[in-house]
Amino acid sequence: MVNLSGEQSFRLRTNLDFVALRQRLRSEYGSSVQTEADIDGIVSDVEKDLEDCDAEIDRLQSRILVLQNQRRLLERYRTHSCSLRSPVRKIPNETVQQIFDYACGMNKLTSKKFRDMPTLTISNVCLRWRSLVKACPALWSRIHFKMESVPSHNFSVLDLYLESSQQSPLIIEITGKPEALQPHHAAVCDALVGHVNRWQQLSVQGFEVYKSLTWHPRHYPALQRLLCPHLDLYPAGLEDFKDAPQLCCLSVGFIPSVDLGEIQFPWKQLKLLAMGHHPSGMKNILDVCDKLTELQFQEVGIKPGSYELSLPPTMASVLETLSLSVSQTGLSESLAEVVFSSMACPSLTSLLLEARNNYQRPWPKKALCAFISRSSFNLTTLSIKFIPLSDADLIDLLHSLPSLLDLTIDDSRLFATTATKPSPITPRLIQSLHACPFDASSVLVQKLQHLHMTFSGSSFNDGDFIDMVSSRWLSDNLDNFLDSGVGTVCLRSAVMCFKNREVDENIYRRLRHVEKAGMRVVGIGKSS
Repeated sequence: MVNLSGEQSFRLRTNLDFVALRQRLRSEYGSSVQTEADIDGIVSDVEKDLEDCDAEIDRLQSRILVLQNQRRLLERYRTHSCSLRSPVRKIPNETVQQIFDYACGMNKLTSKKFRDMPTLTISNVCLRWRSLVKACPALWSRIHFKMESVPSHNFSVLDLYLESSQQSPLIIEITGKPEALQPHHAAVCDALVGHVNRWQQLSVQGFEVYKSLTWHPRHYPALQRLLCPHLDLYPAGLEDFKDAPQLCCLSVGFIPSVDLGEIQFPWKQLKLLAMGHHPSGMKNILDVCDKLTELQFQEVGIKPGSYELSLPPTMASVLETLSLSVSQTGLSESLAEVVFSSMACPSLTSLLLEARNNYQRPWPKKALCAFISRSSFNLTTLSIKFIPLSDADLIDLLHSLPSLLDLTIDDSRLFATTATKPSPITPRLIQSLHACPFDASSVLVQKLQHLHMTFSGSSFNDGDFIDMVSSRWLSDNLDNFLDSGVGTVCLRSAVMCFKNREVDENIYRRLRHVEKAGMRVVGIGKSS
């Protein structure tokens, strides 16, 4: 047993008198030298003392090791004890579960990174968190996987998520486009079909996967969102979902040139419709889907008739959000021209325009102006990304949108570092947005509260931008001046992103006072 006391466990036999020893070495010789036995006795005592010293060193080193281990345990105990003061322990379980619900998105079951399965990651932190996660089946119901990456044997993590989600509605995203399904692919589809009554959202990329999941009509009591943006669905494929009483969102690549009303599908329930192309025209879409609040069109085809012009324009009385994703095609009319000329949307509040490739078509100024005049809406959100547009055309557009609250302009090109030509983000635009413009013109978008710009050029007048943002930091009590074209409401956020230059922190420090007062001001350089 190790002696943990601090006392020495032995006494020296040897008298360490070096003075006397040296004296003897100098004086003892000849007959005066001690006998061999006497010398052997002295040396023997010294060797025994050395052995005792070695033993004592071993004892003390053992004690040091014990103390070091005790210190490690004390440090660990201190760390655990301090955890008792952690603020998160004071948060009620209900609040922690809401945080988990916010933090846990889709669980990528075929990813090799553990953090891509946030629900499983959180459940491994501690006993309390695991209990809370197990008590929230909705966290386990957000399932994403790539079909080609599904293991050929025992996809146990999917079984775990399906079991842990209990009766919670399932959100299923399946990526990948296998040309033919292998037996283990079919087994995964069968496992999901076994929970078809819980499908809330189904997102599929591959047609073979889609067929395996929907090979005959079923009842879909909980299905709300069917997302197949890359698939061409013919009437038979759509009619598989005729018995989906909750379905309100459909995204599809292509619908054939037939009257949608002839397809047995819950068109009247749809609130959101997104599609690549439908040759039967805007009128057919809007007449059949008369409850749409959001409509998304994507320009993908190069064949004539991808979208048919509807004249006279069709009324979309409840439509609130219109999104156009345009592409460079060989068609005589652009998607934007067809849509703006075919519709009237008096309830529209959001207009989102985005280009998908090297888009070079002229800005549809005439069609858009007619659309705005015809609709007489109060637009609050405008987003224009990757589309060539002059500053003059953008300023003219903003003059016709006095109710605008949120403005997003991105002059970059998709998958490129250069700007669109022409770019709308110029000194003239920045000066026009000033609350006190230099010329005699009225203030643009007086009600603007949120501004987000992405600039891809290399030369930019930061001072003008800062002056413009500062000029819109005004009291909200100026509402009575808005009708006369004087003053603005208070700008709440301003974000400026640069693709090809850095942010000069010294210049933007001038906005620090308004940021402290409540405005969100963000400058992002190319290295951020």
